[in-house]
Amino acid sequence: MKPKRKYLKPLSWILKLYWQASKLALVWIAFKTIFDGLIKIAIAYGMAQFIAGVSAVAFQKGTADTVYFWIFTLLIMAVSQHIINEINSLIKRHLDAKIEITSGEHFINKMYELSQEQFEDQEFNTKLDRARVGFYRLSGIIDTISNLVSSVIGFIGAMGVVLSVAPVMGLIIIISTIPVILINKKVSERIENMYKKTEPYDRTGSRIRWLLTDPLYMPEIRMMQAFKDLVRYWKNNMDKSRIMRLSYAKDNAKLDVVAGSISIFVNAGSSIYLFNLLVGGVIGFDRFIFLRSMFEQAQQSMDAVSYFFKDLNENRIALKNYSEIYNTGAVIPVGTIKLEAPLTIEFHDVSFNYPGSKRLALKNISFKIKPGEKIALVGENGAGKTTIVKLMLRQYLPASGTITVNGHDISDIDTDTYYKLISNLGQEFYSVESLTIKENLTLGLGKALTDEKIFKMTDMVDATKFLKNLPHGLNSRLDPSFDNGTNLSGGQKQRLGIARTLIRGGDIMILDEPTSAIDAKAEYLIFNNIFEYHQDRTTLIISHRFSTVRRASRILVISKGQIIERGSHEELLAIGGTYSDMFEKQAEGYK
Repeated sequence: MKPKRKYLKPLSWILKLYWQASKLALVWIAFKTIFDGLIKIAIAYGMAQFIAGVSAVAFQKGTADTVYFWIFTLLIMAVSQHIINEINSLIKRHLDAKIEITSGEHFINKMYELSQEQFEDQEFNTKLDRARVGFYRLSGIIDTISNLVSSVIGFIGAMGVVLSVAPVMGLIIIISTIPVILINKKVSERIENMYKKTEPYDRTGSRIRWLLTDPLYMPEIRMMQAFKDLVRYWKNNMDKSRIMRLSYAKDNAKLDVVAGSISIFVNAGSSIYLFNLLVGGVIGFDRFIFLRSMFEQAQQSMDAVSYFFKDLNENRIALKNYSEIYNTGAVIPVGTIKLEAPLTIEFHDVSFNYPGSKRLALKNISFKIKPGEKIALVGENGAGKTTIVKLMLRQYLPASGTITVNGHDISDIDTDTYYKLISNLGQEFYSVESLTIKENLTLGLGKALTDEKIFKMTDMVDATKFLKNLPHGLNSRLDPSFDNGTNLSGGQKQRLGIARTLIRGGDIMILDEPTSAIDAKAEYLIFNNIFEYHQDRTTLIISHRFSTVRRASRILVISKGQIIERGSHEELLAIGGTYSDMFEKQAEGYK
């Protein structure tokens, strides 16, 4: 990428984001930027006139009226600057909060536009972690741009005055800025290289620290006595990052000393030059004070430009990482074919391997799910049962073969209409612990439900009694750290997961090991209710408990990514194969 595009493309993106968040606030920031650049020149001029007036009065060459005039003028400028700064502070707080919400919404929406398989790619995850860091630096980027522009305005204004009076000295200042800019450019490049090298250690360290401070994982960490090991891993990674950063900081400090020395010598030279003009009678005392201020203004503005340029480069790196993710397209294209119930799903000779792996997780899988069927998938752990569900849910596309839904290739279907027709419960009941039980049960519905309708579904999983016994009932949060929080058992959470799946009321219900934390007797009663309630719709169950599996109208036995047996419970027992052997072994355990 060309140097100009490298800076302008991400900066234009952030300005567009701010414009979308608040046009008026961005116009105000532009005004404030120009004001900051000019007010320093105005104050410097007013102060020079004030000092000259005081000097004239002291030597009886002027009147007090002039001094009072400039005191009043400086007072107006100071009050105006203070009021504008306070207004800016208020607007900035409002804009920062709005930007955080706007950019956060963009970022989250983008995450869900991408395909699930992209999140299993190591390079993509590295970019994603960098993007998260970039997200938290968005609000500081506009400040840096504003400060940089106001410094440039201040520099141009001050240099205009200097060049009109002392063109030779002005040219010297301009020429002296060239090595300073080149040095700071070198420092910026080194900072970018440093980030690339320290990022893996920073990412590992931050994840371990998050794990150590998350109350959800604390009990297991205590029981495993893993606390000291995790702290050691965290410290090792952070130390490696710190040592690398220190090495870069030392080298950058040498360059900063050179750049700073140039500024000091130019500043001293300008003072000598102006003093000679004063002594030679070329300029008066008031002009000396003003020009001296302009020299300082030009030098300080140039130093500020260099500083903010470095800061802008660091922010640009963060923004680049953020915008890279934002501009990434989904691996699985968005389909356009809208679906209606009932759904018929068919696998046609499907094979599949996960991204980054050459091993086939599924080999030549073919089967058809007809409306209203009750199908079970059984097999050992890692056989490919959950992988079939992931493909059915369009989280991945087959490596070969096709999957059709109502006769359409699954890659062409509209996911919004498809997912509305599916109720899916994975092996873990995902809950938002800071939300209430009611909010968790109705997630994604897009409509409110009465407590009566919710309890009708929780009755089917025998959860109503314990829900009503909670002090805050359905308004209890799933995090005990809240005043209305509660701590549910694994079995209770699984019951809520099944209830949420029933509440969703999809044409196809997919249950992947939904009752692993529920006792066998309760499981039997729950599935009685599920099959009765869902009798006219399709149900797909993955379970290791044959008391549940045996009730399916068709059972697919999966082994090493292939369907090795299929049929009803009775048919598979009659075959005397893998299913029969698994059933007999489990039945033996209950004797």
